[in-house]
Amino acid sequence: MSGADAAPETFREVERKLRVHALYRLPDLTALASAGIAEALPGPSLALDATYYDTGDLRLARGRATLRRRKGGGDDGWHLKLPSDDGAAGARDEIRLPLDDSDSPPEALLQLVLGITRGTAVEPVATLHTERRPIDLVAADGLHSSIRRACTLDAPPARHPRFGLRRHYRIAPWTDLVEVYWSLGAEAYVTPVADDLVGVAVLGASSGDFDSRLAAFPALRERLAAAEPVGGVRGAGPLRQNVRHRVCASVLLVGDASGYIDALTGEGISVSLAQAAALVECLQAGRVADYEYAWRRVSRKSRLLTTGLLWSRHSSLLAPRIVPAAQYLPRLFTSIVNHVAAA
Repeated sequence: MSGADAAPETFREVERKLRVHALYRLPDLTALASAGIAEALPGPSLALDATYYDTGDLRLARGRATLRRRKGGGDDGWHLKLPSDDGAAGARDEIRLPLDDSDSPPEALLQLVLGITRGTAVEPVATLHTERRPIDLVAADGLHSSIRRACTLDAPPARHPRFGLRRHYRIAPWTDLVEVYWSLGAEAYVTPVADDLVGVAVLGASSGDFDSRLAAFPALRERLAAAEPVGGVRGAGPLRQNVRHRVCASVLLVGDASGYIDALTGEGISVSLAQAAALVECLQAGRVADYEYAWRRVSRKSRLLTTGLLWSRHSSLLAPRIVPAAQYLPRLFTSIVNHVAAA
């Protein structure tokens, strides 16, 4: 497909320039605990050839816009960089079109900078030949990923934020299964942890401390009345984290950092492991850009099931009928649970 026929793709670029001395060597990024980087994988050296276009009086440069034709590096094409609308520090939006046989910039990109060039023709002003050795950074720094935030990959938050609180109790488990308690606006999950220990997690949108949330489940609260709490209360939220992309240049998001819907179905670890396996396959094949599609493929079933159940949970018509429906249609409920387990 030629540049004239293709639809432009837009990417967010966040650039930081650091001044270092001549003997500087990049440290082991995975050793920086606060950075949240699980792996730093050096890639092969890339030879880049880029021709930059501007008006004779450099109007694009003065307007903080860059127009170039580049080959090499896996993103061959016409690139137009413009200041971001939100004014984020060091951020620009990069609009890309594939290369064609012409050495003239595509009209679609020229139209986007018409307000800067005011119709003045652009021409080649510089050609750079550079060598780059990228480092793929695998970010697995959790629900509120600082790396994701630095890459401006966060999407608008959910309309109905939910939070989770968890506490352990010194009591012998009364079942070897995970129990789920259901109330009007929250759920409680009881998990056997040891011979004398259970974990209790309460998820929902309501505010208040752990004890006030537990009060929504009288039967569970009565069972735990004589049990000794072990440790403090741990919390997380908002649980839903909407993410624009899983791949940002050489940064790859995996696990909770790559996007999260809810702990409602309890399959977060299995989905994260599937994402990690897909990421390893893409890295081994040298196709980092394919990870976005692979991520969506391995997490699709889980996302659909969790989103559907969460939508039902927020519906005033459906929410009160979920538990009765599970009691009335046990085979359907079992099938849904098995699908979640296999997602």
